[in-house]
Amino acid sequence: SEELQAEIERVGAEQPPIFVFNENTTTGQIKLFNERINRFKSEKHEKEFNAFLDKFKAIYEKGIILMPAKLPASKVKSILVVRNNIAQEEKVEELYTLKKAYSELTAFANSLKLPQNVKENIAGMNLNDILKQNLEYDANRTKAAVENSIKKISPTQGMVRQGECIITKGELVTPEKYKILD
Repeated sequence: SEELQAEIERVGAEQPPIFVFNENTTTGQIKLFNERINRFKSEKHEKEFNAFLDKFKAIYEKGIILMPAKLPASKVKSILVVRNNIAQEEKVEELYTLKKAYSELTAFANSLKLPQNVKENIAGMNLNDILKQNLEYDANRTKAAVENSIKKISPTQGMVRQGECIITKGELVTPEKYKILD
């Protein structure tokens, strides 16, 4: 029926896409970032460098997402992030894109009380080469979740026990009762 088809389409549209948090990417990029900033780290400015590293880690812990072209970014408001086989819903606006992560890190670096030459070294380490997405779209899990939700859709609305009175003589037939009779 048209109603069933509409319900199937609604379920598909409402299913948040599933992304997997890639721990290996996170660990690898934090290690690479740490190696790069250690080149010009000094004891005098250790507090600032540790704050910079902490900021980098915080961005990666929240997640860096690259929305696949097949997902309309303007329509996706939340996603499910799977970490250690546990899915948690996250608002897309609270996650980082590569651009947002880059902007936030460069602004943070510029706010640190560091000599200009150190800030120039930080700018020269090319954050774009270090930043990589760590939230990866899982099309198979998303498809399975949609299919699972579709299986739960009842092809009929309401259940009638054998012998149960649906409508009595002279009673008004409401749309709900008509569906049961249909």
